[in-house]
Amino acid sequence: EDDHLVLNGRSQAYLALNRFDESLSDAEHIIKLKPDWSKGYLRKSEALFEMKRYTTALLSSLMALTFDPEDPVGKTIMAK
Repeated sequence: EDDHLVLNGRSQAYLALNRFDESLSDAEHIIKLKPDWSKGYLRKSEALFEMKRYTTALLSSLMALTFDPEDPVGKTIMAK
């Protein structure tokens, strides 16, 4: 039931360790489990950005902001 929260934390930890493929994989799993939760899209966007996949990162950020327009992380990613 709370798997998406565990995956979110792990995805964030992978980002901090520069393990972007693993972070992206967890983010995609979050989205499958909870498709209307903005954090999954934000984690995906952050991983894609670090992988220099900027267009896809931007699209994922837009999805996150669709679900939570006031999210400061989403706004920061969009500004990059």
